[in-house]
Amino acid sequence: TETYRLRELLEDEAVRLAAPNLTDEVFGVLENAMRAMEAAARSGDVATMTEENRRFHFTIYAAAGSPRMMDFIRQLWQSTDAYRSRYYGETAHLERVNDEHRRIVAAFRQGDVDAAITLLHAHRAAAVHSLQALLGPVESEEEGHTGRLRPL
Repeated sequence: TETYRLRELLEDEAVRLAAPNLTDEVFGVLENAMRAMEAAARSGDVATMTEENRRFHFTIYAAAGSPRMMDFIRQLWQSTDAYRSRYYGETAHLERVNDEHRRIVAAFRQGDVDAAITLLHAHRAAAVHSLQALLGPVESEEEGHTGRLRPL
């Protein structure tokens, strides 16, 4: 949908701007968020999983040093929050997200920003694909036809 396309454009730019600013302190916050998500996945705590996923991603975006861009990204995320909770209702998705986050951080640690962006694209696409399979086709207010997720 338009929402996910806008997220891709803004998040890619935020990641490129953030990469040089990912300090040991930032990596520490990312690691803490990943540990919390792994614990939440084991216990089936969807609320914590959702909260820590947001902390993970927005820690990266904050490192870009572009608060207005981060505000736009936050607005786009808020428009799809209900879908995120549905996505985390599936155990396999919890495990996949944790693995994807580990791989994203590894790419950043290796200084491979393009790989991190590619992994983030796959991360978003896997969620959208799974949600479309779970929810079935829905009418897109943005695009006027079925088969796409729309903000709630």
